[in-house]
Amino acid sequence: RISVVPLFIPPLRERRDDIPLLAQYFLQQSMKRSNKDVKGFTPAALHRLMINPWPGNVRELENAVEKAVVMSQQEMLTPDLFPAVSASAESPLKPLTEAKEEFERTYLKNVLHLTGGNISRAAQFAGRYRADFYKMLRKYGLHPSTTKGRPEAEVDELESEEHLTEAER
Repeated sequence: RISVVPLFIPPLRERRDDIPLLAQYFLQQSMKRSNKDVKGFTPAALHRLMINPWPGNVRELENAVEKAVVMSQQEMLTPDLFPAVSASAESPLKPLTEAKEEFERTYLKNVLHLTGGNISRAAQFAGRYRADFYKMLRKYGLHPSTTKGRPEAEVDELESEEHLTEAER
């Protein structure tokens, strides 16, 4: 009974050295089930297996190897048979504070660009008091002078569409 003794098994992403052994075991099992003869993994395929974070742990690795065996038309399993490592897996999510600051900075830049650097219009567009808008600009080291003199046509278009209903837009 497992509930008698608490066991902590670290996730597969923390046991990368186990991946080639597990993959080889799953390859043997999958070949028996599918009655296919696959020689093994190319070095690139093993590399892809090693860098994948495997959020589904061992079961996900097993399923990936089994699918690769079934789909393979070659003697060796190649990287294209395995799930690609997503960008989000390579770089985990940012902390909330950092993400919010990045969003605010980008948002302020966009509002300044849309209003041609006009602080009053930018603050109004952002739904902030002018003084608060200045504080936000200082916080992120932004200066309205970098966008002054640019046309405000886009904002005028947005404002002229405010009276339209969703169906008319």
